[in-house]
Amino acid sequence: MSKYTELFKDPRWQKKRLEILERDEWKCLLCVDKKQTLHVHHKWYIRGLKPWEYANSCLMTMCDECHSFEHSIKEVSIQTLVKSCLSKGYMYSDFADLANDIPWKVK
Repeated sequence: MSKYTELFKDPRWQKKRLEILERDEWKCLLCVDKKQTLHVHHKWYIRGLKPWEYANSCLMTMCDECHSFEHSIKEVSIQTLVKSCLSKGYMYSDFADLANDIPWKVK
């Protein structure tokens, strides 16, 4: 289990998670399912932030099926984007340069 995954056991995350589930009325915001296991999904990650340090607007409730689909489609989209960029002459070092330009800490 990764160090980041361990943070989901922290009481501060558990409190934040309950807050989001209650806000979203204990249902998946994509398919409105209330019967599946529910997850609180981070829409994006910011390097250095703990799971509970995100604004509530960055979090949403998803059922197990929608959450799994979201993560799988994101991975496929990233791979497709990288392949497309590489076919147009970009290099892996271009991605590193781009990543260094992103302001990872949002104020």
